[in-house]
Order: sequence, then C-alpha cells, then structure tokens
Amino acid sequence: MKLCKCGCGQEVTKETCTYINGHNARGKKNLGVSKALKGRSSPLKGRIRPELSKAKLGIPSPMRGKKGKKRTEKQKENQRLGQLGRKLSPETIVKLRNRKFSPETITKLRNRVITQEWIAKISGDKNPNWKGGLSSEPYDKKFTLKLIAQIRKRDNYICQECGKTENELEEHLSCHHIDYNKKNSSPENLISLCRRCHSKTSSATNRDYWIKRFKNFTYVYREIL
Repeated sequence: MKLCKCGCGQEVTKETCTYINGHNARGKKNLGVSKALKGRSSPLKGRIRPELSKAKLGIPSPMRGKKGKKRTEKQKENQRLGQLGRKLSPETIVKLRNRKFSPETITKLRNRVITQEWIAKISGDKNPNWKGGLSSEPYDKKFTLKLIAQIRKRDNYICQECGKTENELEEHLSCHHIDYNKKNSSPENLISLCRRCHSKTSSATNRDYWIKRFKNFTYVYREIL
C-alpha cells in the first residue's frame, strides 16, 4: 500500500502519483519557486498595463470619478474647436436620418423644459456649428411671404425630402435655400421642407451633402409656376 507523502495517511490509488489530488501543498505555507522556473525572468516583467487593468487592480485610474463631473470652459472650447469643419460620411448621415427613437425617449424629448440659460450656453460662438454669424444675415428682398407661398404651391404642399403633406404634418412647410445663400431667392434655389427635414439641413458639418443632393434632386411632386 502506497501512502500520500503529505502525511495525511490516506492511500494513493494511482501508481504513478505520490500525492492524492490536492494534497501536495497541504501544510506548506510558502512553496517558493520550483527548480524548473528558478532563475528565469517573468514574461510580464517590464510590461505596461493598460488603464483598464490598473483600474481592476485597484490602482487609481485617470478615468475614475469622471461620471457627472462638469467640464471646464477650456475643455468645452477644445471640444467645440474639434467639431468645427467635421464632415460625416454618407453612411453615417443615412444612419442618423433613419434612426428611430423609443416611445419613452420621444415622450422625454417632448416634455423637456428648455430654459434661457441652456439656450445661452449653446448659442452664438459657443455652438460647434457656429459659422461667424451667417444665420443673422438678412434675407433677400425678393424672399417674401408671397414667394414662399408660391414655392409651397409649386411643390404641392409636400416636403420634398420625406414626402409628407402639410395636412399630415398639420403645419406649414419651410422654404429652404439650396445653396445656403440668403441673397439667392430664385425659385430654382428654393425647396419646400418640413420642420424636421429643414433642421437636418441646418448643420454646418454636412452642408455639402445637402447642396449636392438637392441640386441633383428629382422633384416628383413639383408643379410648374
């Protein structure tokens, strides 16, 4: 009969083993380094751990405690400058246009309270879409309510982007300048859009996309003035 070398007094059933499974370290506080590994350098020596690993090990990470922290004015300015001139890919634009919100999100957006303090924070040169005050430029004298009504009638009172009618939207359509030049109020440069589609074209990051799209647009709903 072969007994376990740990001193437990139990019999070892396998002839090739000298310990029962799990008994080789019994009663030993420090096993030290085995003879096979003694003198070898660890493969982890000198390795730089990523921030995520440091956080898991309990080492303070610069990413900790950032949730809910307010950004400084310098950080906001750097973020604004980083967004200026940014152009979205056509795939991203299509994805954003076709995104759908959950009923809970729609209710939350409709019930949100917009304060004057919040408006002041995103107005003027504080907005990443700031173009030096172009939106405050006056319109051409030809851009009258009569002309807007004619453009809406020409387009059959249908949004030329989404295809919804004024009756469906329960509101008047907007009249958009295709080349974003307020001084160019020729009928060929004007197009009827609903409020939602018009807001999509107001972003300074994808104006080239909308100019190209509307200039090469097939106006299915148009009537000749």
